[in-house]
Amino acid sequence: LPPDGYVLAHKQNAADLLLQAERYGVKQPDGKPTKKLVRSYRSEIIVKKGSKIKSWKDLKGKDISVQNPTSSSGYVFPVAELKEKGLDVTKKDHLATVTGDDQGVLNVLNGDADAAFVFEDARNTVIKDNPKIMSQVVPIYFTKQIPNDTISVVPNMSKPFRKKLAKAFIAIGKSKKGKKVIESIYSHEGYTYAKDSDFNIVRKYNKIVGSNKK
Repeated sequence: LPPDGYVLAHKQNAADLLLQAERYGVKQPDGKPTKKLVRSYRSEIIVKKGSKIKSWKDLKGKDISVQNPTSSSGYVFPVAELKEKGLDVTKKDHLATVTGDDQGVLNVLNGDADAAFVFEDARNTVIKDNPKIMSQVVPIYFTKQIPNDTISVVPNMSKPFRKKLAKAFIAIGKSKKGKKVIESIYSHEGYTYAKDSDFNIVRKYNKIVGSNKK
């Protein structure tokens, strides 16, 4: 489950946290992946190179490409953090939902949006088709760390079996064949132990974003 989905499922007593996914980190300013495995990532706000938008303060009244409202990086985290800073983009901007962070990047590049909320560094999703994308589209803001996806289990699963299952998933991530499978299906590089409190920031931001709907 993604972080937002896990938090919701856990609140409804439908899921418990077993493990957290690991991915390779991202190095700025070039946006290239590192060789270090990390348990979290960031959301970024991107604009076209040369745009008059230099910081989040310049986003008021702009057209912004976002992902589904349940997306941590494409909606929840940037919307929540900007609201905390005093900019409620749900009221002061025009938000257009797109499917896929690559589409958000392309919308900015093509001028269909002034900015986009995407995961760090979503520009890599289109770099094969456009090798110059890193210089054409640039980030102006990074959110706090977002917890990676989870492996969640039903609450009635026994503790002995949970331990066995956790060890099995970790072993899959450490084997060459297993790593190829989880890379191709989930873009995961491995799994590690985590605790429910690691997702408190997701709960906090969900409340901030949820207040917009009232």
